[in-house]
Amino acid sequence: MTRVSAEDSLVGALYATLRERIILGEYPQGAKLPETTLAADLNVSRVPIREVLPLLERDGLIRTNPRRSAVVHSWDHASVTDLFEVRLALEPLAAEYAARRVAAGADPEPLHRAFADAVAAIEQGDPITIAATNADLHRVILDLADNELLRQMMRPVLVRMNWIFFLTSDRDTDVQCSEHRHLVEAIAAGEGALARFLASAHVEGGRVPTFAALAGHLGEKAE
Repeated sequence: MTRVSAEDSLVGALYATLRERIILGEYPQGAKLPETTLAADLNVSRVPIREVLPLLERDGLIRTNPRRSAVVHSWDHASVTDLFEVRLALEPLAAEYAARRVAAGADPEPLHRAFADAVAAIEQGDPITIAATNADLHRVILDLADNELLRQMMRPVLVRMNWIFFLTSDRDTDVQCSEHRHLVEAIAAGEGALARFLASAHVEGGRVPTFAALAGHLGEKAE
């Protein structure tokens, strides 16, 4: 899974656990998540659960209503489209910034390592690892861009991406790997305009295959 803040704290650990259970479908889309049930499942009091729920909602994993149980987000056509539109606006910018920083002397080695991890995950064939490493590659590009406002804006997007990547892990991984390779090479070469173009093409090129792979996962109404 992608990294979380305060990961050494109880709340951070609970967040990571609940996020993973939601992504894996252990708490299915549309499922109610009463505080008492979550507290019993995780063997904690309701106090840290109340602190975790807003974090899960911030990242688009659940929806909460006053005096009602939280509900796991349900993906539908509109919510997937929204994700792609936001990615299309922000990820090319991050790629260009990252390439500019490399051109100015930043070390692209973390990007190479993240790509190698993603390739290794594909070879292993574990869907959750494939999703996590692919999402992490996008996070490393964002870290290399070193724009704090962009990082804050992309945080919930990355969590949603991790979820979608898991749900669509049976997509053509060879194509994704090739696109990632070209993008990493452009960033590592400091080619900002090319990196921006390749990032845009990568996001847009994944739209139709993602909807095809999500057949059976999409509901009628977004949460």
